[in-house]
Amino acid sequence: MPQLWTLLRIAYTTAGYGADIKKKILRTRPCVKYNEAPYSLTETLSELKKSYSYPSAHTVVSWADGMIMAAMTPHIQDSILERSFDYGQSRVYGGMHWQSDVTDARYIASASVAHMLNKQEFKDALTRTRKEMNKIMSDSLNIPEPDYDAENYYDVDHLPNPLIYIPKPEPLDSATVELAYDMSQYVWGKSIRTTDRGIKAKFDISRDFDVLVKEFAHVIGKEISETHNPSIYNLVKMIVTNAELGCKKAQDEYQRTSPFVFFNDEAFTFENSDYLKHEGSFPSVSSAKAWAAALAMVAIEPEKQDTLLKVGYELGESAVIAGINWQSDVDAGRLVASAVLARCMSNPNFIAMLETAQEEYADDTRHIVTDQEDITQDKAPEQKNPFYTLDGRLANKDSKGILVSKNKKVLK
Repeated sequence: MPQLWTLLRIAYTTAGYGADIKKKILRTRPCVKYNEAPYSLTETLSELKKSYSYPSAHTVVSWADGMIMAAMTPHIQDSILERSFDYGQSRVYGGMHWQSDVTDARYIASASVAHMLNKQEFKDALTRTRKEMNKIMSDSLNIPEPDYDAENYYDVDHLPNPLIYIPKPEPLDSATVELAYDMSQYVWGKSIRTTDRGIKAKFDISRDFDVLVKEFAHVIGKEISETHNPSIYNLVKMIVTNAELGCKKAQDEYQRTSPFVFFNDEAFTFENSDYLKHEGSFPSVSSAKAWAAALAMVAIEPEKQDTLLKVGYELGESAVIAGINWQSDVDAGRLVASAVLARCMSNPNFIAMLETAQEEYADDTRHIVTDQEDITQDKAPEQKNPFYTLDGRLANKDSKGILVSKNKKVLK
């Protein structure tokens, strides 16, 4: 399987770069901190003292490769994702990494895959590998090529099943470290509701797709709408919709009670939250949708990937602050989003949609016409007569659309 090998090597190299922050974080490994031999056949305590723990490079690579393998073999996607998840957890069990090293590594991995989707080399490799794998499946196992045009290709029964690749949540009457963390995160979230970050969370909790997508429009400085850039809008909406569907099996199975219901509290949101009282909290739909949107936008605009990912991440955290979801629900939601992206990558029609969206974004090269010099990122806050977007945000060099300065509108 030379094409698959080449594809995985591309992913291995690119995703591995995401672990380079080890050189900045310098986090001590658990086994080193407690001076205990790691539970490993190949790694020794003396060797691990020479390296750092955050994030888990093994997990970054294994989850990225797992996403790609799931995309290339959709008929066994759940087993692939389950094994990829377990590979990372083994690093915790063996004492080589803390849980947060592994959890965050999976986010880095999915972000790396989204980044690669903007590279033609990677998309071409996906196409070649898909053809190779379909031939092998057909010739050796008599498994026919998937019907990529089937209406049910993305229905609940064909999306990755979180009951298989994500462990079940902790019962709310248990006495575990995991549940204690969930409880402490709820207390933290509630404690900051009166801050600017807390107030933002109240606005963030919305099931309206257009509300969600505006958060990313602010980052790229371009409107995202069905009329202005339909290819981008429809691509992001497709992934977000599938991410929500990807949560359903686990939500229905576990029926986990939301924090605000558990504590007989009010959900910290402007919208009617009655439906949340009857909806399973695990995985977090809000988190899944936000992370899916972020991954889609990174595939379209990698130059602003860090800010796009930050927005997607913080939208998930807003669900914790608002008391809508437990922290573990939010963490699981992001995994659902990355698994759903893998399912989308398995379909050449999705790659075609993505390329159309990427071309549409490249063609959208509007500029701001102003009576001042171009606004720069570092000087914008110091402008004597600064520009603002219509919603009151301070404009910068990437801002597009109608701006306001000295109470006058400045057209793009």
